Amino acid sequence: MSFPPGNAIEQAILEELQARGGQAQRGGSFTQAVAKRLMARFPNFTVADMQKRDPKKGANTFQHRLDSARWRMVVYRPPHLDPSAPRGVWRLPPSEPDKLAEEIKGLVEKLVELAKKEKEAKVPPLTVDELVQKIVDLTIQTFKLKEEIRSRLEKLVALAKKGSAAKV
Repeated sequence: MSFPPGNAIEQAILEELQARGGQAQRGGSFTQAVAKRLMARFPNFTVADMQKRDPKKGANTFQHRLDSARWRMVVYRPPHLDPSAPRGVWRLPPSEPDKLAEEIKGLVEKLVELAKKEKEAKVPPLTVDELVQKIVDLTIQTFKLKEEIRSRLEKLVALAKKGSAAKV
């Protein structure tokens, strides 16, 4: 029996997940595709090795090695696989720019919600002092959201610059 080393199994898992758009179900066609990648690189790794079972537990040894590789990839810091993926789902973690973009999107949606609520609210006529206070409150809320968005965008730009500098 000639199993590939753990880091080669991890690399094959990452490549197959990338080929599948970043996510796959455990077992089945995913296991077969990872095995094909490994067989292409390791000629001594055969279909017979893939089908070998643990004599004590009866579990498929190759699937056990894949599961062990997945566990290692989840506990790495930073993780190579998404630790929040549901059971049976193997997923690449979101990249840092994706996370920031999602957070910015959420902040913009909050700003839109605030504007809609303010527009839909049927407010009785206000005194001048009440109107001024309302404008001040809305200005403060808008400024806070704007600053938060600016901060997140600066982080995103810094990450993009860092990424492009690493590629040069």
